[in-house]
Amino acid sequence: MTLQKSIDILKALADESRLVILNSLMEKPQYVEELSKRFNLAASTVSFHLKKLKKAGLIFPEKQQYYVIFHINREIFDQSVKQLVSVEIPASQAQEERIDQYKQKVLNTFFENGRLFKLPAQHKKRIIVLDIIARSFERGRVYPESEVNELISVIYGDYCTIRRLMVDEGYMTRENGEYRLIREYPKSETLYLYKTEHKKTMDKRKELINAYKQSTPPMGIIQIKNKENGKIFICSSVNIPGIINRYRFQLKLGSHKNRDLQNDWNEYGEDSFEFETLEAIEPKADPGWKAVDELSKHKEFWLEQLQPFGDRGYNSKPFNL
Repeated sequence: MTLQKSIDILKALADESRLVILNSLMEKPQYVEELSKRFNLAASTVSFHLKKLKKAGLIFPEKQQYYVIFHINREIFDQSVKQLVSVEIPASQAQEERIDQYKQKVLNTFFENGRLFKLPAQHKKRIIVLDIIARSFERGRVYPESEVNELISVIYGDYCTIRRLMVDEGYMTRENGEYRLIREYPKSETLYLYKTEHKKTMDKRKELINAYKQSTPPMGIIQIKNKENGKIFICSSVNIPGIINRYRFQLKLGSHKNRDLQNDWNEYGEDSFEFETLEAIEPKADPGWKAVDELSKHKEFWLEQLQPFGDRGYNSKPFNL
């Protein structure tokens, strides 16, 4: 199996709705409308998922009179996971990728902020380090020993050891106290460039980590409103965007636990419902403050104010209201 084919299959399987559809097709071949009714999904949504599965080769269509019936591709499903991941990668490409990954690992291990803080003991790792240092020199130019020392000391304190290794490993020649670089290196691949790009990467990584730590999702009370009959559903969450996305997905899939809400969603359709934040709650620095207790208190207030029970809503009335 080719690499791209394996990727397409794994991507197609990485979706809950498509897995549900595939399980249904394993029982028997079905058409779009049949799957749509079975899982309370829009026909367009089912068609979208079937298109993804067909592209991956997991299913195939067959026209029967007025309908297009979709079948499972048994040839794919009879393969083991081992066969699925045993992809054909060009040998040269795989080898180059392994070499690049190994080199990058060595650089990350022995360099910090563009400086070599430890000389590797293993020969092949030393060669990778010398390759980087050699990029500070220009081929064809004659360097006095003092300038060689100066350039190396920017990278590593023990310039005598590095200078000797550069000669012993065939990177430079030495004659009458003068040094010449033997190998050719692209000017763009200097250690300065590595240092600069490495610093940019580390700064960006720190920035993203700090932003993630500082950004917390808003918590509070939300309302799901049926615009057709005015009925509402009140709930609370420490993550407002998360609960909205989860409830919307459950309703689309037909698996929401509130059956009255789910039944109306199935009857009126997604466009008849709107999700609204009734109140955003700011966390407090008080050690005794608990988000769950705060949310419960605010939810009780909104339930009392809006009375989303019976004909007015989908909530079950608490005993204390």
